[in-house]
Amino acid sequence: MAIRVSLFKIPKNRKYEYMPRYYDAEKAELAERLEKAELLAEDSIEGAKARIAHKLSSRSGNGRAFEPQRRKAIMRSNLMLVGIIIGLLLISFFLWDMYTPEILEFLE
Repeated sequence: MAIRVSLFKIPKNRKYEYMPRYYDAEKAELAERLEKAELLAEDSIEGAKARIAHKLSSRSGNGRAFEPQRRKAIMRSNLMLVGIIIGLLLISFFLWDMYTPEILEFLE
């Protein structure tokens, strides 16, 4: 295989930046929200499924409803991990202090 070295600048890839001519972001967002609201308001099976999925995904309609409990659980888990690490370190130092003279005596 031959390695090809070029002294000239290699052209970079072009980006495709197409913007629709008559696009209104606010109108599209409003249409999407209206469609979602109509689906949630339906009394059919699909409407019930959509309501259940909405409640599960948004945590009872409020995205931050479970945030304090989640933070407490994370803090509890981190503290437990730190406690376990400190306990293991204390046990290892105790065993090191207790058995170091015997190990050194055995090695001599």
